[in-house]
Amino acid sequence: MIRHSMDIIQNNVEFLNPGQTPVVAFDQPLYALAETIQWNWPDAYGENKFVIMLGGRHVEMAAWKTLGDWLENSGWTALLVDAHAASSGKADSFLKASHDSRTSLTKIVPCFLALDHHHYARWLPVHIRDMITLEKTCSAVAREFQNGNFAVKKSLRAFSKIPVDHAHEQNNKCVKGDGGAIWLTENTSELLRWMISGPEISRMFSEFEFSQEFVGVTSRNTASLKHHEQSNAMQSRFMKDVKSLTEAFDNMSNPFIDDSGDVLNIDTKETMNGGVVTTISSIEAIGEKQYKEFVETRLEKKNVSLFETVKKNKLSRFGTSPVKETSRQMLQITSLKKDSLGPSAKNTCPQIDALILDGAAIVNLLRPIGCKTFEAYAHDVFIKYVKSRLANVSRLDIVWDGYLENSLKATTRSKRGKGIRRRVLPDTRIPKNWSTFLRDDNNKSELFAHLAQQVTSIDCSPKEVVSTYREEVLVSSQRDLSDISPCSQEEACTRMLIHALDCSKVGLKKVMIKTVDTYVLVIAVALFQKIRAEELWLEFGTGKHTRYISVHDIERALGHVKAEWLTVFHALTGCDQTSFFAGKGKITAWETWKAFEEITPSFQSLSSIPQASTILDVLPDLERFVVLLYERTSTTRSVNEARKELFTKKNRPMDALPPTSAALLQRIKRSSYQAGYVWTQSLCKDPTLPSPLE
Repeated sequence: MIRHSMDIIQNNVEFLNPGQTPVVAFDQPLYALAETIQWNWPDAYGENKFVIMLGGRHVEMAAWKTLGDWLENSGWTALLVDAHAASSGKADSFLKASHDSRTSLTKIVPCFLALDHHHYARWLPVHIRDMITLEKTCSAVAREFQNGNFAVKKSLRAFSKIPVDHAHEQNNKCVKGDGGAIWLTENTSELLRWMISGPEISRMFSEFEFSQEFVGVTSRNTASLKHHEQSNAMQSRFMKDVKSLTEAFDNMSNPFIDDSGDVLNIDTKETMNGGVVTTISSIEAIGEKQYKEFVETRLEKKNVSLFETVKKNKLSRFGTSPVKETSRQMLQITSLKKDSLGPSAKNTCPQIDALILDGAAIVNLLRPIGCKTFEAYAHDVFIKYVKSRLANVSRLDIVWDGYLENSLKATTRSKRGKGIRRRVLPDTRIPKNWSTFLRDDNNKSELFAHLAQQVTSIDCSPKEVVSTYREEVLVSSQRDLSDISPCSQEEACTRMLIHALDCSKVGLKKVMIKTVDTYVLVIAVALFQKIRAEELWLEFGTGKHTRYISVHDIERALGHVKAEWLTVFHALTGCDQTSFFAGKGKITAWETWKAFEEITPSFQSLSSIPQASTILDVLPDLERFVVLLYERTSTTRSVNEARKELFTKKNRPMDALPPTSAALLQRIKRSSYQAGYVWTQSLCKDPTLPSPLE
């Protein structure tokens, strides 16, 4: 649209004044497009073909809005209203860009940058550069500008020149009239008549007004040539407003004579925080520094793209809410990370030998955008992603979930709802609702099998792609798979650790697992010594939110003993398969473990194939742990007694009480099954798992 408009303007200018270079003023969004057009098509729209300007009216409005954002809630509006210099609405408009000013552009840009108004901050330097180099690019227009012909003079009155875009807005107002174009769009014939007659009517009115001014000049009515603010009445009103404003300052305790050193709201006398004081004292220097760096790196040296994101300063202003203090919970989390986990997370990808992907998580991540069939999804989306990840490793494993009916995980999946069953064949059309499709276990099983076959058929020699295929394993090369196939592990989260162990056995000692389940970290820490890798990493998140967790560093920070029994702690205090204690999160539970180290042997007893008698033996210690979880100062060892004490003596509500002894026993059994049977046997191809129904 902008290119078409520029073509029309060029043709009209050539018709009216042959040989003249068109001068076009835009607001910021359209200016950005016009400049981009000039850079992309220099032969037709280059800087010697068009002079593109940022509209002065819009720049002034943006500048006032920026200053208004800074002064908002400073009490300035109340001061103007109290002085009767303006109504409340008009005073607010002074801070919201509804009147003009004359300001040097090079002084405005630092303000835009400092106060994070980046649209004009990005493009005003381009406009300034174009105006500085105008003598070289279009000397004829430069000479006219130097003679003062860079603005529009629609009147014979003094001081009446206005920016080009301002004149254009006035013409629009004349064309639209009081009612504008409302309702015209619903009547085609009326709209066409208005489009033809509107501009002509506007022209007639403008010529009539100009002729009346000319008549006034010829009749030597010099008063008609003065600016409207040159009248005695206007000057008297201005002086009255100045005096009223001065009196209002005095009535509000003039802040300019305050020697306390504080920054106050003029109206409420509220003392501003240190951030506002810092902003006032340093905003000019910050803006100037950013402006200088912006011009140097993006316009002169051009080692940074003009379109690169400009970092925000987020300076405190009068209207900025005070910074909230760090909550107690966040302090606890920070302390936990420092004391127990150490510096285990990083934002940059470490150098690794092998990568293991949670296939189901990747499928949920990779939406079939633009794919019509499952065959297209496999080749255009999934395999493309696999190849991109394979580029930096020697081996890539993809591990898929299995779906057993009688398992704790099946109960969790049932809560997510059911999807519509659809057969997965290469030429089957992909359903529109991908998430609903993935809620059906049969759909996922067929899709995972199809993707496993497709991905292991690619030629990636000398690298290797390994993928689970139901209980079997497929590989893109020929080698012995007896250590990992067949495998009856249900969850990819545990089966991935078998593949990590296999990588370690074949000499790939730096392994990374990409997953979305946090309990994989818990299991990996507990089994790290058995996996025998030099480095074991977990990748969480996508894009800029990706984090790489060092399992080996966490294991060393916790110590081998505590790390090995971490699975029981995690299962007991809440995970996907077990519920959480009401109102008690992992931080509170972790602090309780640190305060009650005697519970560690009980965790150890439950961590490896616990029997019913074992659970009964450790029940008293676990009850004491739960009591301390809910009330650190309690001396009782029974959860039933603790419930009675907290309810009767401390007025705790029912939902803030620990579970009963019977309920806790069932929780311990479920946690023991998950941690002591399922997770403990994560490195076994064919784990022996009793039925959860027993």
